[in-house]
Amino acid sequence: MIPGPVIRMKACNTYKLTVHNDLAAWPAGNNGNGAINGMMGPTMTNMHTHGLHISGEAPSDDVFTVIDAGDAFEYTYTLPCDHVSSTAWYHPHKHGSVALQADGGAAGMLLIEGAPREYADTPAEIQTL
Repeated sequence: MIPGPVIRMKACNTYKLTVHNDLAAWPAGNNGNGAINGMMGPTMTNMHTHGLHISGEAPSDDVFTVIDAGDAFEYTYTLPCDHVSSTAWYHPHKHGSVALQADGGAAGMLLIEGAPREYADTPAEIQTL
């Protein structure tokens, strides 16, 4: 797998990320092998995150949003002010196309910076462990 770009975010901010689906359209009537857990709609995509404390409804982290080939969708992620510093990740979540797209680089890390006051009472030597 070739990872996608690292996305850096900070707590207490709102981010708008536009996903452009530049994949070529899939031939009409040829939507994969028809198996329930097989390839389906390999040029449809979306974006899903793990580790963010955000809404699961559109236009945020809604796994049912579908971006067809040639289309775009703007996601809005509002990180709460008490979001902890963390490493999270993102990937496509369109059933039947995830493996092809994630293996091709449509997955990557999310680095979240918490509020500076988060560790104010923690000794410096502990913070740097």
